[in-house]
Amino acid sequence: MNNLTFEDEISYENFKDEDYSNLNLKSKTIDKVTFENCNFTSSKYDNTLFDNVTFTNCDFSNSYFTDCSFRDSSFINCKLLGVNLMNNHLTKVNVNNCKCRYINIVDAKTKELSLIESDFTESTFYNVIFQKEKIDNIILTKAEFINTSLNKVNLSNSNISGIKVNPEYIKGVKINSLQAIELINLLEVEIVD
Repeated sequence: MNNLTFEDEISYENFKDEDYSNLNLKSKTIDKVTFENCNFTSSKYDNTLFDNVTFTNCDFSNSYFTDCSFRDSSFINCKLLGVNLMNNHLTKVNVNNCKCRYINIVDAKTKELSLIESDFTESTFYNVIFQKEKIDNIILTKAEFINTSLNKVNLSNSNISGIKVNPEYIKGVKINSLQAIELINLLEVEIVD
């Protein structure tokens, strides 16, 4: 059942309908692997490399990723509720149609991160460096961006209702005219008609 207790790395494997809840992985490499309908709830990953890995319909709720790297990897239709990503590198990572409510992304560097049609309600992005990301139709209701610049980030077709970000970090963000009304509240100005 839990055959992810490998010595060094796992490569070129396919896993389906497995239960890996409460799994602890440290200093491992997972390369060219697919997981489908697998349960990873309440798991911990430390210094693990995920390279060309695809997770489809997997549940990572309440899991921790510390000092991990993700390259050319995808999360498709996954649950990432309450996941904590601390000091991670995300390069060419695709998050598509995922439930990411309450996710905490702290001290992360991203490059070509793709967030598509996913729910990040009440999530926290703390000290995140975005580079060449693609954000398309995601829910950021009451999400917090702390010490995270949104310069050149296109949020124009996403829900940013109740978003929290310091005014100095919204400079250069791309929004639509209705979203401008939402963000004007962050500037602590009063509109008088």
